[in-house]
Amino acid sequence: MEHYKTLFVGLDISLKKFDISIIDIESRFYLPQKHNCYHNNPKGLDLFVDHLVLALSLNNFNRVKIGFEATGNYGFHLPFYLKEHEKLKPYIVDIYQINPKIIKNARKSFSELPKTDSIDAYVIAERLKIGKLPPYTKFNPQYFALRFLTRSRFDIVTKIVSLKSRFISMLFINASGFVQNKIFSNRFGNTFINLFTHFDSVETIAHIEIDKIIAFVIDNSKNHIINPEKVASQIQYIARESYTINRIMHDSITLFHF
Repeated sequence: MEHYKTLFVGLDISLKKFDISIIDIESRFYLPQKHNCYHNNPKGLDLFVDHLVLALSLNNFNRVKIGFEATGNYGFHLPFYLKEHEKLKPYIVDIYQINPKIIKNARKSFSELPKTDSIDAYVIAERLKIGKLPPYTKFNPQYFALRFLTRSRFDIVTKIVSLKSRFISMLFINASGFVQNKIFSNRFGNTFINLFTHFDSVETIAHIEIDKIIAFVIDNSKNHIINPEKVASQIQYIARESYTINRIMHDSITLFHF
């Protein structure tokens, strides 16, 4: 069976930089202290790779395990960049995105050490030595493109649901009867929404001439409602059955201030 001589590299990544720690199975360091911090950009990664390859080649290592915490997107580019780097092609490279809880538990074994970025990188390297970590997913543009689109859609849908809920809550304050009774099939359709922007208050709807409400219904539904007179009558009846809001609060508590 082929023997692999392995280096373990811990990275602590932030917005503008990343700190590293390179050790072997016996926790011996393989990088000068002055080279333990790099810019979080392509040039910084290239410089890091140069130093890493130097440590690998001078000491006859043929495998490297690199680990970093899964915190935000600061480390998003790193595994893909390293996996495709030409200078690392001769070596076996395993990259691990580690759950922060695992690192937090590992740090309990090093409680006497100060809490710094370089020490955090060292703790990650030590945790790599233990193993039992799932390697990072191989770069797949289609997978990540689908993931971004799916998460974006989920975020948008979640916000829409929240806004709709807030709209209904505000609607009850402004015109309670229109929440208790459903006139239109869609409470978020143009005709229903425009009802509360065309008329300045529910009191206005309750006491205005019915012909104006009929004209509003015909115009906003594009004449698709079969019996606009009946619908207009229902709108005015519900407006009269609704709670009225104090005029002092009216301008600050409207349907669209959310």
